[in-house]
Amino acid sequence: MANYNQAIPFILKHEGGFQKHPNDKGNYNSLGQLVGTNYGISAPVLERWKGYPPSESDMRNLSLTESKEIYKQYFWRPIWGDAILDQDVANIVFDHSVNAGTGNGARLVQRTLNKLGHSLTVDGAIGSKTIAALNATDPHFFFYAFKEARVSYYNKISGGRNSVFLNGWLNRVSHFEKKK
Repeated sequence: MANYNQAIPFILKHEGGFQKHPNDKGNYNSLGQLVGTNYGISAPVLERWKGYPPSESDMRNLSLTESKEIYKQYFWRPIWGDAILDQDVANIVFDHSVNAGTGNGARLVQRTLNKLGHSLTVDGAIGSKTIAALNATDPHFFFYAFKEARVSYYNKISGGRNSVFLNGWLNRVSHFEKKK
């Protein structure tokens, strides 16, 4: 079974400290204020966690410990990370769910599994059927098919104001390799 404590370093490698890029829609709270992200925790996610629109000060003061709690609650649990048998598969699915959102992450997992012969409903939510299909699929086949699907996903969404992020997204994907 995959382990959150082994997965979180992959996230933190790509999700550094505070940044406040105006083209990143994740840097804005619900009031439309540019408050940034910290440790990769976006303004909307921190707002959901705290229950109010965060200020830039709230974002800057987010601790690493609290960010890890947020990642576990809002990203690891929704992908059923503890139920994924292969750690490398869990790491790449977790990373995509953090970067693209859990709904987009789940849809990409489901589409990838369907391309590998399964017949899942692509509903954007990982549940017992998705986990069963994922764990029944050869982890090497899934891993590399999913990695390729991520590249396609990022190329597809890289128009307009997202174009500035494409190289970073592709670099992020390139750091994932299947170890076993």
